[in-house]
Amino acid sequence: MPLVVKCPCGKQYEVGERHRQEQIRCGSCGRTLAVPRELAPEDDDAPLLSAGAGPLEELEVLEEEDERGGPARPPDPLQPRCYLCDGEGKGRTYHFFAGWREFTQTYGIVTTRYKKLQKYGIYLCQECAAAEWQRIFKVRVVLWGGGLFVPLLGLVLVLAGVRDRSLTLFLLIVLAVLFAGLLAGLIHSVLKCLGPPDRDRMERLAIRWARRDEDFAEAGDTFFTSDQFRNLKVN
Repeated sequence: MPLVVKCPCGKQYEVGERHRQEQIRCGSCGRTLAVPRELAPEDDDAPLLSAGAGPLEELEVLEEEDERGGPARPPDPLQPRCYLCDGEGKGRTYHFFAGWREFTQTYGIVTTRYKKLQKYGIYLCQECAAAEWQRIFKVRVVLWGGGLFVPLLGLVLVLAGVRDRSLTLFLLIVLAVLFAGLLAGLIHSVLKCLGPPDRDRMERLAIRWARRDEDFAEAGDTFFTSDQFRNLKVN
């Protein structure tokens, strides 16, 4: 008999009896859900999901009976756990959409269709989100900062080896433009590193993790951020 797990976000899952009293992770909001000990009612026709599958909409809320015969008090919502550290700190769910891509050809024209696109999410605590955000831009700070040595080295070589004044002036202008571009990139990366995480970029990072995670293997072969999905024409 199946065991039914209801997530506070509205998603509902069906798992095997061997997972009784264990925990699973919601594929939509990232919450950790406790598998109940009671079996699902046999006459329940509500659509369910297998553990690890995508979410369905408009699922029926299941109620359990306590020992006194009355409806049990709904459990307190579980705090979602961070995808990276598995902690329960305050944070945010970064949503994305996943589905399957299908190519059809009509009169030599290839059309791309997307099927079964559903919403998923990866929850990150504030500490992990900030650490990942800073890690991305710290690398860029190092790259931009290291790049500044290129025009400085070029300046030394031009002043030491070029005797023609017009050529020297031209090369100095080129090096100055290159130095200004690298400096602008460095300043931008430093400001981004010190600022809050950007939603769209963090969603792209969540998609990168989902592509390598076996829990999302059945989600699909193509992924979209929230903004990309909003502009997508789904057939």
